[in-house]
Amino acid sequence: MNNKQLIEKLSIEYTVHVRTEYHIQIETLNGPHDIWFSKGKIKFSACGSEGWRFVTPASLFKTLERYRYERTDRAAMKEITKLVKKIGSKTGIFTDAGWSKEAAKIAVVRVYENDDLDITVRKITSDSNTDAELAAVHFADELHPGEEAIFTDCLPIVKKHPRAVWIPRERNEKADTFGNVRKPKTGDKKNG
Repeated sequence: MNNKQLIEKLSIEYTVHVRTEYHIQIETLNGPHDIWFSKGKIKFSACGSEGWRFVTPASLFKTLERYRYERTDRAAMKEITKLVKKIGSKTGIFTDAGWSKEAAKIAVVRVYENDDLDITVRKITSDSNTDAELAAVHFADELHPGEEAIFTDCLPIVKKHPRAVWIPRERNEKADTFGNVRKPKTGDKKNG
């Protein structure tokens, strides 16, 4: 893979803020990575690092997989495709929220009988995780009015909204995938 092809692939898979034939900058949740191309060599400086190192295209992509990114629509579609396979024929309205230091992301996933999905994700501010979870249920109610149950893995919300129905977190992975905003801690597979 030549530098031009590598730059194109990186631009498709990641959010790129700087793109020239000599330098690319990829945004992560913790800051940018810098990648330089010169005389057939690739130099990589990870976000938060003051140094750089030479990499091959294969080692670069392997390294990049370890970071969390603000992804492009195309990369998000790959995640959605994986999610669709997990969901199978389950139907309903599923909500979840992730919260960290007043920043929250809420997700509403509507799964139809024909396996079509409507996925809506919003960033909001919230005082707590429970408030964010309630905002997700209210948002689902606005998006999908009616009497159908809205599933949440936050038990306190069931008492606060008439359509809210509790579902164990293991069964709510469809919404949890999109509502997660915190970085996993060691041993913490799911958040929010």
